Amino acid sequence: MDQSLWFYLLAAGPFTFSILLALDWNCSPKSAGEIRRRREAVEERARKDDDTSGGPPS
Repeated sequence: MDQSLWFYLLAAGPFTFSILLALDWNCSPKSAGEIRRRREAVEERARKDDDTSGGPPS
């Protein structure tokens, strides 16, 4: 029982580290700028959709 627990901890260690490293990589300033550009594009598209739907201007 104890040996299998240690095995899983050792096996999960590098995997968990790689996930944390990937998350840190995704939060880099370059990626943050890309996320901001995508969000602005989505907001612009939503604004255009509102303008073409004949609804009240936002």
